[in-house]
Amino acid sequence: MSDEWVKGGDRLAKSLGITKANEVREAMRDNNKGVGKRLLHVDSDGNLHQYTIDAKGKIKPLSGL
Repeated sequence: MSDEWVKGGDRLAKSLGITKANEVREAMRDNNKGVGKRLLHVDSDGNLHQYTIDAKGKIKPLSGL
């Protein structure tokens, strides 16, 4: 999910309400300060794998865990 997809349509407002959606959009305009996108995957053995998703929608392993 790219930043454009997240901000597109009414996704944020429907999920968070207008006030919080505006706060998220503002944080995203400010180089994603305080917000981020993560993909969480639990494999068949029950292990949790965490990834970050950059502004263009590219998935990267979450480092430091």
